[in-house]
Amino acid sequence: MQAAAFKEKDCIIPGTGTACLSLVKDLPWNFDLASNKKNDLSDILYTSYATIGKQAVKIRLRLEIIAFANKEEVGEELRERYSTADPDMGLSYAWDFIADHNLHLYHLHADCILSEANFVSIADALTEILEPTDLFQNNNQSAFLCRCGGPCRMLTPR
Repeated sequence: MQAAAFKEKDCIIPGTGTACLSLVKDLPWNFDLASNKKNDLSDILYTSYATIGKQAVKIRLRLEIIAFANKEEVGEELRERYSTADPDMGLSYAWDFIADHNLHLYHLHADCILSEANFVSIADALTEILEPTDLFQNNNQSAFLCRCGGPCRMLTPR
């Protein structure tokens, strides 16, 4: 995939009309963005360099968005990803939040250096962007969260 040339203020999360930086607005760090698109797959990479104590750290998030032709395909992909997650280690031994919305599947991924509170804050922001009334329409389980180094669980409306 080729990195897209854009100004950060011009980056929009596909399928939402929402600015990319709105996803991380509640975090205490500034993020640089890189966006890639190839066919039906879009990636938005968020990178920040921070100092924690005396240690310099690199904080990276990835939002993968896949566009589908119909709702059935989106639901099948969500269920497939959930079923392939290891019961003890999740999808990637890192933080993962996967949700379907309209004709898109959103996969938010972050390394374990990010705290649970910060990852949940980002996942909550994405849920709000995806309009939670639509996300959990008719009590469908259309999102799941995988703990860093732990299991995944389907989410239900709050």
